[in-house]
Amino acid sequence: MRKILPMLSFLRRYRVVLLIYTLLLIAGLILLATFGKADIHIVINRHTTAFGDFIMKYITHMGDGIFAAAVIILLLFVSIRMSLGQLMAFLSSGIIAQALKKLVFSGMPRPSVFFEGIYNLHLVEGIRIARFNTFPSGHSATTFAIFFCLIFTTRNRWLQAVYFCMAWLVGFSRIYLSQHFISDVLAGSFIGVSMAMLSVYVVSRWKAQWLDTPLQNHLFAKK
Repeated sequence: MRKILPMLSFLRRYRVVLLIYTLLLIAGLILLATFGKADIHIVINRHTTAFGDFIMKYITHMGDGIFAAAVIILLLFVSIRMSLGQLMAFLSSGIIAQALKKLVFSGMPRPSVFFEGIYNLHLVEGIRIARFNTFPSGHSATTFAIFFCLIFTTRNRWLQAVYFCMAWLVGFSRIYLSQHFISDVLAGSFIGVSMAMLSVYVVSRWKAQWLDTPLQNHLFAKK
């Protein structure tokens, strides 16, 4: 992140991952427009498995604030600049998602309420099911912000692929667990990716060289 790039160059550097994300987003929107969020949710809910139930209830926690805080703290010991980029993306995506959820789309029913009397959802045991304020998905906004910040701060293609897949997997877990509809996850992902891109770019513009060093270099620096 030491080299300061104009926004166009920044976008060009990560054009492959951004293109793949955009194509998946468009595909999701086409599915949504064609079949509707209810039908898509029912199809996914009918294809749950015991293994899926087990793994998804743990994977979904990577969209929690605790996980984001852990990543931000750990990155302090890699690069202060990377940690600050993560913090900015986490806070901004969270504020936007919560503002939309509670001020603009307040009270929108989640799947557990939406399908009452219509379809008997398969719900995973041990998961506390939320009932309202479904749009957008806050977990998705957080996880896409976190993982795309990691994508934007590495050149390793394999790591980028892993982070990319993890972001989508956490987003899918929100649908699988009937905490959100596909529309909520797509919107959350867009917020997260946008804030990750903006945050990493803004932080990369800060010229202080000490930001590129890990925290321990300052804690244990000789006076």
